[in-house]
Amino acid sequence: MKKIIFILVMINVFSSMQLFSQTNWFWQNPLPQGNSLMDVIAFNSDSAIAVGHEGTIIKTTNGGSEWNIINGLIGVTGPRGSFNSVNFINKNSGWAAGYWGFIYKTTNEGESWINQSLDVYSAVVFQSVFFVNSMTGWVSGSSGVILRTTNGGSNWTQAGHSGVGVRLHSIFFINESTGWSAGEEGKIVKTTNGGNNWFNTVFTTGSTLLSVRFADDNTGWVAGYNGKIMKTTNGGGTWQTQTSGNNNNLSHLNFINNSTGWLLGENLILKTTNGGNNWLSQLLEPYGNGVYSLNFKDSNTAWAVGNGGTILNTTNGGVNWNLHSSGELYNFKSVFALDFNNAYAIGDTGIIIKTTDGGSNWEYRQSGTNKFLNSVCFINNNTGWITGDSGVVLKTSNGGDDWINQMSNTTSNLLSVSFVNENNGWISCKNDIVLRTTNGGDNWESQSLATGYPLNSVFFINESTGWVIGQHGNIFRTSNGGINWDAQISFTQSALYSVYFKNSNTGWITGADILLMTSNGGINWIFKSIVGGGLYGLKSVFFIDINTGWAAGTFHYSQPHGTIVKTTDGGVTWERKISFASGDLNSIHFVNANTGWAVGENGIILKTTTDGIITGLNFNIEIQKGFMLEQNYPNPFNPSTIINYSLPNAQYIMLKVYDILGNEIAVLVNEKQNAGVYSVDFNGANYPSGIYYYKLEAGSFSEVRKMVLLK
Repeated sequence: MKKIIFILVMINVFSSMQLFSQTNWFWQNPLPQGNSLMDVIAFNSDSAIAVGHEGTIIKTTNGGSEWNIINGLIGVTGPRGSFNSVNFINKNSGWAAGYWGFIYKTTNEGESWINQSLDVYSAVVFQSVFFVNSMTGWVSGSSGVILRTTNGGSNWTQAGHSGVGVRLHSIFFINESTGWSAGEEGKIVKTTNGGNNWFNTVFTTGSTLLSVRFADDNTGWVAGYNGKIMKTTNGGGTWQTQTSGNNNNLSHLNFINNSTGWLLGENLILKTTNGGNNWLSQLLEPYGNGVYSLNFKDSNTAWAVGNGGTILNTTNGGVNWNLHSSGELYNFKSVFALDFNNAYAIGDTGIIIKTTDGGSNWEYRQSGTNKFLNSVCFINNNTGWITGDSGVVLKTSNGGDDWINQMSNTTSNLLSVSFVNENNGWISCKNDIVLRTTNGGDNWESQSLATGYPLNSVFFINESTGWVIGQHGNIFRTSNGGINWDAQISFTQSALYSVYFKNSNTGWITGADILLMTSNGGINWIFKSIVGGGLYGLKSVFFIDINTGWAAGTFHYSQPHGTIVKTTDGGVTWERKISFASGDLNSIHFVNANTGWAVGENGIILKTTTDGIITGLNFNIEIQKGFMLEQNYPNPFNPSTIINYSLPNAQYIMLKVYDILGNEIAVLVNEKQNAGVYSVDFNGANYPSGIYYYKLEAGSFSEVRKMVLLK
């Protein structure tokens, strides 16, 4: 058996562990981390700082051999943002800006950062930040917004009015008075009084401009979509088109003098030594379209960063590039851990990787297929199965060193697999089929549940009892090993992604903005919510005992972010843990209450050895420990909806419904209840469409929520 070492340790792991003292979820792939990096500033051949998605900030001081992942800007509650731009005036003082009006400042070489963001600009996406000295700087962004500071960022004010309503991707000043900003629709604006007034330059291209740089008062360049490069020699009064020789989108102009400069394309770097009259291409292969930012410190030294945490540098002007990040960017779909040392991850194009040392190293295993692999399951250290697209079923009997193909007799995509022993197993399929074997997969029987929708997940607790779930809120249960299946009522038509049970009664389901729990085998399913709210697509759920469990997936706040939520009370309440992965998380698995892995898109492999407990973060984390009135589900509804609430102790309860005028229309609960979790139905069949309110009163506690009846 041929082994191919999956190198994940080219970068000193200890350096990337510095982040993990804060979050206790740490990267095992890619390294030093996997969030996309959007901008980089080069200090010299040894030192650089890069910023990117999920508030990521990383720093090296030894030429990229080690990286300090500062990444301490992301809290549990509130928006998740990305940094688009970073600018330093010296090695100590710098600023980073990005989504949701993020502006952060450092005065100690990036070791710590101060929040200078303004709530009033929280809807603005800042694309560029630039300072001319320690006091005076500007940021530009969406809707033509330009802000200015004259006290190092302690206060920011709108710098006049740019006169354009489009996104300004780049801003550059040559002194405290004179500067330019460029953006969408070919807009270029200029100021000669520090930004008090802005005026359009006379030339407009119509193409989006991504970068503007000037060498002096007169000589400057802009670059953007479709290979567009323009030069001015009169401060922007007129612009002449220069030939780039390609149709790439061009960004990150770097000029070290009037003659020598570089541009970043989608898969190349352009260099000029004669002020842009000629541009010569330097290929960035095999990194291709994955590089997003380029910064030259001098004629030899530069750093570049990009997709999935890609980091490159050159010390010979771009003739050769050195890779300072490692790992693969496959989409991992499933992870299964046998113990502290042994775990498997599978995913796109037939990839199977295994670790025997807790994830410090991962090794490829030959799958014999290039089909996407979706689910992995082991019953002991030796015996396991993998299912994938186009009917692929793989089995190992020697701990994953070798995999043999089993005939499933279907070409459907096989989405989930569950085995309870060496003989009995089940597979859920995209074409509403459940496959069943009683001889370890040598033969598979097929049964249609006639839903017309994919069945995303299957789970069995013994040879007789199991559940299968899928799209359109479908839940089925069997008590005879899958010979017959009974539908269960979910009260939702949302997609259900993952099901897990600890015994015949206690189980959980996650899905598209759905968290369900049952304590009676699925006869009743109760909707649960996550502290802090938000929209989730939770792809995987796993419990180590009846109290402690995790779910992994996507948190949607304008754009998706990988996230992990946790419960310690059996699913009654869920808390969002730190989210610092810019790709979706598809699977989560634990070996005990502390040690587990999560995997996802763009090669994400995360691990915790401390239960994912968060320490050392200065953010307000909302944890609900008392009364809880949850948002009704579904909402809007017609005609019925479910209202869940929790009581920490025995109380006399009043739960009432009011119309939009405040008139009481229904009393749902009026009695003393013990501590626990309760679910109440409200039927609006006799009421007109509109906005209604429901109010819970318990002692001194009172809370009101809004719901919408839509007929």
